[in-house]
Amino acid sequence: MFGSNNVQTVSFHITDPGADDKNIHLMRAPSESKVTIKRAYLTVQGAQGAGSATEFYLYNFGTAGTAIKSSGGTVAAKLGGTATTVRLSAATPAAYTISNDTLAAGEWLVCNTQETGDWVEVQATISLDYVIGDAS
Repeated sequence: MFGSNNVQTVSFHITDPGADDKNIHLMRAPSESKVTIKRAYLTVQGAQGAGSATEFYLYNFGTAGTAIKSSGGTVAAKLGGTATTVRLSAATPAAYTISNDTLAAGEWLVCNTQETGDWVEVQATISLDYVIGDAS
């Protein structure tokens, strides 16, 4: 496949998922080509606190879209939480550290939320910069 440098951006808005440990399917790589995630950011409307906050993980759920892929399933480690050092501030984008940047053809990118206390974020937005095909 030919390389691509056509970086595209997409944003996903998440409201209160209603409970802890929810999997939110964000996007599926095209069935004809892989997707390379270049950058990912998370922004919340409401600031996180010591007693209530959500952790947001990015996972590859494979082509079935039902569970974390056994090899390379963590796309990016969590952002957010109740600890002082990881709390998200309101309206301040935080960059994910991408560990596995490739979704093979037909694989699903999923945001898993782990909630402590109440949902305080009001709305969360995940923004991705990605390339379809080889990012050479």
